[in-house]
Amino acid sequence: MPNHWTVLLLSVCGVLLYAVVMPSVIMSNIEVTNSNQKVIVTLSSGHGRLAGSTAQLAGSTSSTSRRKLSQKEPRLRPQQVLTQQQKTGLTWVEFWGTDYERELRSMQRLKHTLDKIRYQRLTKDVEDQATAGLDLQMAEALARVSNATGLQETQAWLRREVTGAVMQALHDLQQPSNCSAVKKLYCDLGKSCGFGCQLHHVVHCFTISVALKRTMVVKVYPTNYIKTPTGWEDTLQPISSCSYAEVNSSSLPSFNHQNPQQHADAEMLMANIIDSGTSGFDPPAMPPDVHDVVQLFTTRPEIWWVGMLASYLLRPSAASLQRHAAFKAANVWAAAGPVVGVHIRRTDKLAAEAKLHQVDEYMQHVEYLCDMRLANGWQQRALKLWEDQQQQQQQQQMGLAAATAAGGSVTKTAAATVDAAATAAATAGASGVQASTGGRKQQHYECSVYLATDEPAAAKEVNERYKHIHIITNNKGLTTSSVAARYSSDGFVGVYDDVVYLSQCDYLVGTFSSQVSRLAYEVSLVNSTLGGADRTFAYHSVDSMWYFGGMTGFTRCAATDFTSQGRVTVKAGQKLRCATIHEFDGHSGHEMCTLYDSGAKLQLPPGFVVDCPAQESTYRSILPEYMQRPPPAAAAAAAAAAAEETLK
Repeated sequence: MPNHWTVLLLSVCGVLLYAVVMPSVIMSNIEVTNSNQKVIVTLSSGHGRLAGSTAQLAGSTSSTSRRKLSQKEPRLRPQQVLTQQQKTGLTWVEFWGTDYERELRSMQRLKHTLDKIRYQRLTKDVEDQATAGLDLQMAEALARVSNATGLQETQAWLRREVTGAVMQALHDLQQPSNCSAVKKLYCDLGKSCGFGCQLHHVVHCFTISVALKRTMVVKVYPTNYIKTPTGWEDTLQPISSCSYAEVNSSSLPSFNHQNPQQHADAEMLMANIIDSGTSGFDPPAMPPDVHDVVQLFTTRPEIWWVGMLASYLLRPSAASLQRHAAFKAANVWAAAGPVVGVHIRRTDKLAAEAKLHQVDEYMQHVEYLCDMRLANGWQQRALKLWEDQQQQQQQQQMGLAAATAAGGSVTKTAAATVDAAATAAATAGASGVQASTGGRKQQHYECSVYLATDEPAAAKEVNERYKHIHIITNNKGLTTSSVAARYSSDGFVGVYDDVVYLSQCDYLVGTFSSQVSRLAYEVSLVNSTLGGADRTFAYHSVDSMWYFGGMTGFTRCAATDFTSQGRVTVKAGQKLRCATIHEFDGHSGHEMCTLYDSGAKLQLPPGFVVDCPAQESTYRSILPEYMQRPPPAAAAAAAAAAAEETLK
C-alpha cells in the first residue's frame, strides 16, 4: 500500500503547482534532466479490430489490450490485479475507498489545477514559449512523482481495464447478433462540413445511442468524402453490423433533445445535427460509472470519452492497417523520436473561423520539447548530419555525371543504384539506422516532426527552415488537402491517415479551432501506449482551448469554502455552472462561474473549481458491475477485511 512519503511528495508537488504563476520560482526549483532515451508512441489506428480479431495496440505489452473482443469471449475477471501488486491481492473491490484511490485523487486534483492555469493563460493571451515550457516541465515533474510513488502503475492498470471494458461495451452495442431484435438510432454522416466536423457529428449521435442503449446505424454513402458504396469499409471497419440501406429516414421520428424519453417505444429514431439542439448526453456528460474511474487516470475525462467514441468509429480496415505499417516502416518511425505532431490548418479556415499563425508559432514548441528531452547539442548534431547527407548526394551525382561523360551513357541499373544509395543514406540518417559512408557512420536525427497541413507552402517552409529537425509528411494527405481535392476518396484516406499519425505522436501542436487538431488530440488520450501517463498535457494549441462543438457548459463544484474579505462566497460542494470555453477575469485571473441554483456570478481561483464527487446523469452505467464503485457498506467491509489481512 502507499506510504507516508508518498503524501510528502504530493505535498511538495502541490506547493510547486500553486507556484506556477511565479515562473522564476518554478524554473529555479525543477530540475529537468536531458536524456537520450527515445520516447516513442507506436500505436495502431484506433483500439482494435473488433468482432473476433486481435485488438491492435502496437507497442503494448498488455494482455488486456491484445485480447480478442468478441461476444463469445468471457469478461474480465474480478480477480485480475495490478501486475506489480499481485502479492497484495488488490482487486477492484479493494481498490475503491483505499489509499490507492485517495492518493490518485490528490494527484489528479493537482493536474486539474495545472490544466485550468493553462486555460487561464490562453484566455489572457499570454501563452508563449516560456510559459508553455513551464507547463511542460510541471507536467513532466508530476509524471515523475506519479512514477516514483507507484501511482502511475495504478493508473496504467485502470486505463487498460476501463478502456478494454468500454470498447467491449461499444462493440456489443454496435454488433448485435440479431439486428431486428434491437432498437436503433439513425445518423446521417452527410453534414455539410469537413472530416473532423463530420466525425464529431457522428460522436454526437453516438452519445445518444449509448445513453439510450440503441444500436447506431450511420448512413455513410453518398456523402462529402464517401463516393462509392464501399468507400467507408475500404478505409475503416463498419460502424455497425446493422445496415442503413433500406432505412427511409423521412418517416422516422426525431430524437427530442428536450424530452429524451419521447418515442421511447419506436424501433428507430433519427438523430439531428447538434446545431439543432444539444442533448443532455453530449459532452461533458458521460456515463457516471465511467467518469468515476476515468477521472483517476486522466485530467479531462470528458475529452477521453469523446476520444473513446471517436476511436471506435476510426477502427482501421485491413488495408489501412497495412498502409499505416508500411508508412511507419518507410519512415522508420520507431527510431525517429521524440516525434511531435504538428497540424497547420489554413486555406478556407482562415476566411472566417481562424487567424493566420506563422510556422514559427508552431515550431517553437517542437524545439522546446526536444530541448527538454534530448541531450544538449542535438541541433548541431542534426545540422552536421544534414550537411553530410547533402555532400554525399552531391558526390554521388558528380560520380554519375563523370561516368556519363566517360562512357557516353549510363545504364538505368547504374543510375537506379546511385538513387537507391542516396535514398538509403537519407532514410538511415532520418531513422536511427547507422549507415557506413566513406568510413564514417551516419547518426540519426534526434528530433522529428510529423507534419500535417492543407497548405503545401507551409510544408515547404518547414522543410527549408528547420533542417535540424526530421520532417515526416504524408504525401497523400498533403496533395489531397486542398479545397478542390479534399472531398474525394483519396481526400478521405489522406485526412484519416493524418489524424491517425498525429494521434500517435509524443506531443501535439496545432490549432484547437480546427476539428482535425481536436480529433487527433482526443484520440491520443485513448490510444496512448505510454503506460499510465496522463496525455492531457501532451499538446499545445496556438489559438483556442479544447471544446466540443455545440456542447453545453460544465457543472462543477467548489473544492472548499472560498472566503473573500471575511465573507464565505461559496461553500464546499456547492454546484457551479461554468462556461464551455472557460472564462477568466482579465485582472485577477480567477475563473468566472455562476452558482447553479441562484445564478449569482462568482470569480474563483482555478484550483477551487473541481469536478463534482458524483455526477448526476441520465446516462446508464456501462461498465461491468465488478468495476463499479461498491455501496458504502460493501466498501467499508472490504477495507476492513484488507486491513485485517495485512495484520496477519
